Amino acid sequence: MASSSASQEAPQAPPYIGPLTPEQAAKEEARLDKLPFPTVTESHILNCSYPSWHHHFGDLTYRSLILPLPPSFLRYLHEDGIALPENENFGHIPQPTIEDDSDYYSGAQSDDDGDETETESEVPDPTLLFPDFHQQVANSVALLGGRVSVKLDWSAPQDANWILPGNTGDCRTAGEVYLLLKTSSFITFDLDQPYTECSQDEGVLSKEDRERRHLVLREWKEIIPAMEFRVWVRDRKIIGICQRDPNFYDYLEPMSDEIVDKIMDFYEDKIQAKFPDPNFTFDVYLGYPAKRVYLIDINPFAPRTDPILFSWMELLKLDPENIELPELRLVRKDDPEAWNYTSSKFSAHKMPLEVVNAGDGMHSMAEFAEKWKDILQKLDV
Repeated sequence: MASSSASQEAPQAPPYIGPLTPEQAAKEEARLDKLPFPTVTESHILNCSYPSWHHHFGDLTYRSLILPLPPSFLRYLHEDGIALPENENFGHIPQPTIEDDSDYYSGAQSDDDGDETETESEVPDPTLLFPDFHQQVANSVALLGGRVSVKLDWSAPQDANWILPGNTGDCRTAGEVYLLLKTSSFITFDLDQPYTECSQDEGVLSKEDRERRHLVLREWKEIIPAMEFRVWVRDRKIIGICQRDPNFYDYLEPMSDEIVDKIMDFYEDKIQAKFPDPNFTFDVYLGYPAKRVYLIDINPFAPRTDPILFSWMELLKLDPENIELPELRLVRKDDPEAWNYTSSKFSAHKMPLEVVNAGDGMHSMAEFAEKWKDILQKLDV
């Protein structure tokens, strides 16, 4: 019996099988690094699209207009180069009277000898390919007060905000809307890869569902960046909240309890029972001093969503059943992990300095596009 007890207290070590091959080591590393995300389905991605959630929560956000993208505009977004409307100004400068499109056709004939030397007047106005949609966009900008923020179904072109005056991304013309969309890498993901790495819901999404895209125009509001927060929901319970802006604000810490209470009440009263999925993230803005909560966006509970001040490993280790009040994580003063105040979150997506300088003093969208084309040729882009 003693021998048996000793044997139980000292179990045999597993046999030594020698060093791992490079292939085995890579598999083991991948296994250890793989985060235990809940299954991300195509229907979850669709539920997090702006048109889908806006249907349920439109009264919780700022006034928006959602325009289905016609095939002609989708082709335009996929085309290389930046072709912009001829009769719009760039840089928030008052627009001249728009002339009849027939003026374009009158000067577009090629020489008799067959040479196709392109002049600026012969560069096609892209809106001739989607005139009705272009008019919709222009009318929508006007209806929303003349200044709008822009996004497609999931992503906003924040990486291209630098190209417009003020670096804020507010658009005042249809041409500025197109400029942001055409220069954004984030938008390319929306167009081509929104359902990558998803589990397919059998029979839930049709081919039309997967291919349908929308332009979202939302009335422009000046906000206090410190009062934007990202919220994580797991099994329909909030497991974490964090500041979205990467800068330190000394007045947030004393407001912590109020911020958490406001967000918790907002979620439990307005969203918890209505959103179809148990796991997701959402962004909110608290009207200072936390008088009203606005829903800004809903994002997938998936690796593509930026965890900001958390890590996904931290979030996935949290047990919703053991959380009474979620942590509010704020940027701390002199926090080495916070972004530098002078750096841009999207600096990796910016264009060469020559392209930025090309926009200075450019009044015409067509003039800007032509100048950009010349620069890209010189840079061999």
